[in-house]
Amino acid sequence: MKKNLIASAIALTALSVASIAAPAKAAESLKETANVGIASIVEDGSGMAVSQTEPTQLLIKQGYDTYGAIAYSPSTGYYGVAWGYDYQSDAENRALYECGYDDCQVMWFSNGYGALAIGYSSWGASWGNTASEAQANAIDLCRSYAPTVADANTCSIEYSLSSW
Repeated sequence: MKKNLIASAIALTALSVASIAAPAKAAESLKETANVGIASIVEDGSGMAVSQTEPTQLLIKQGYDTYGAIAYSPSTGYYGVAWGYDYQSDAENRALYECGYDDCQVMWFSNGYGALAIGYSSWGASWGNTASEAQANAIDLCRSYAPTVADANTCSIEYSLSSW
């Protein structure tokens, strides 16, 4: 089943998001639905990579989890990301590998979005049900660790992605 879902998601990328959204009545009548997103990571002109697409509701069985992770090295500023993994440990290991340093700290998420915010003297990685929620949570976390208000105001989103 997982292979079919992956193949379906790949095939659906060629379609417009509007054409793959399930009708509201059909989604309400089926208890076995989950939010799945087809996200594209792009640079927004300022050098920040962002996910442009919110989740699209596809009719799939509940219980099919996908994991993502963000790893960050406070000493170097390098980070690694992973998405689309069937297991939490695989997503974490890939993000840590991509980060590449001994002090990389990892944050995982499932069936949702993750974001990394970096400031002058602090950082935060968090998750949410939407890209904007994950980004707001990461900014809040970054600001909460900043030693001063001025430092807290330097927190901004460095990277955002979905687990799909």
